[in-house]
Amino acid sequence: MGNLEFDTIAKDNHRRTLEVNARISLIEGRPLALEGVTRDVAERKQIEERLRESEIRLRLMTGAARMYSWEIDLTTLEIKYSENVASMFYMNVLPKNLEGIMAIVHPEDHEQFLREFERALSETGTFIHQHRVVDSAKKTIWLELRGVTVRDAQGNPVKLIGVTQNITERKQREEARHTWAERLEAAREDERRRISQHLHDDIVQQLAVASIKLQRLEKKLVKLLPEENAVFSELVMAQELLRRNQQSLRQMAHILHSGVLEQFGLIEAFHKFTENIDTPLNEQSINFSLDLAPNFPRLEPIVEKAIYRTVQEAVINALKHSQAKLISLRLAVKSDLALVIITDDGCGFDTKKTVNGGIGFASMYERAEMIGAKLDIASQDGKGTTLTLEVPLERNRRN
Repeated sequence: MGNLEFDTIAKDNHRRTLEVNARISLIEGRPLALEGVTRDVAERKQIEERLRESEIRLRLMTGAARMYSWEIDLTTLEIKYSENVASMFYMNVLPKNLEGIMAIVHPEDHEQFLREFERALSETGTFIHQHRVVDSAKKTIWLELRGVTVRDAQGNPVKLIGVTQNITERKQREEARHTWAERLEAAREDERRRISQHLHDDIVQQLAVASIKLQRLEKKLVKLLPEENAVFSELVMAQELLRRNQQSLRQMAHILHSGVLEQFGLIEAFHKFTENIDTPLNEQSINFSLDLAPNFPRLEPIVEKAIYRTVQEAVINALKHSQAKLISLRLAVKSDLALVIITDDGCGFDTKKTVNGGIGFASMYERAEMIGAKLDIASQDGKGTTLTLEVPLERNRRN
């Protein structure tokens, strides 16, 4: 007879689903008895129903998020897709294998795509990768892949499974925000340049003239009042004050606008920056250490300015607040990243309170986001501070 399912209602009015598996015993072709097994399958039915509901919810969520799932057999390199792929795929024909995928990947992303594919095979855990494809209408589409590598008992990769999401709109919003951030930073640089020129060409020169006039006044007073030592002492103090203010304003002008950065790059600019902060370093008895890798490359102008301003902000914050005796700056290259690390041995601070509320820290994070970098600020009370900026080299090297 086979299997038969039916619902029953118990004495407590509770519905139960039963499954009967039965067969008829025959003797000489005649039915003799009906034998079978009855099982309560209510729990299994509930699980199946929840599974169906979960699949429906998953389809709705992936559809709303413009996502589809996929599976790559690493033996054949063939690809299987979820049912909803046809409604959101960007090509007239679905790629059937890895070769078909590579045919639509944007030419500039080929090398990175293959590198990430190889990394997924060699590493464990979830992999996340973004790349561009060119659709049938020759439009560029951004995709984000999230997946895991399935391995056999010996640890060999046998399958990749994951989901792909169309993130074109998100990338467009990021690009628009990036453009506005670049314009804002350019406006800031223009204002710094204007203030720097005003300080150097106007105020510093006026102080120089004032200093010369005091020197002349001193010579006249020596003739008129040769015994008035107190007056001469006051004049000398005023001249020294003018000289120190001249020096401070000249250093401030160089800090606000570094022509060295534009012409020679970050390494020379940071050597000059160290000279410009020499006065506060000496006054506070702070040692400043530079470790600048000679192979550190020239980067796009906006990237170099963002790095320079971030270091400048961090070092000046340390000078003002850290009570440090040692501040160090390191530039290095690691794999495909440019590393910028600023450390101090000062008093430290609570990052949760300060980082979320300080304007200086906010501007650092804005600059990092603008150039696609990762900024990390680590600090504890009494244990100093370390700021690390990781800048991708692939798209930021100067051509």
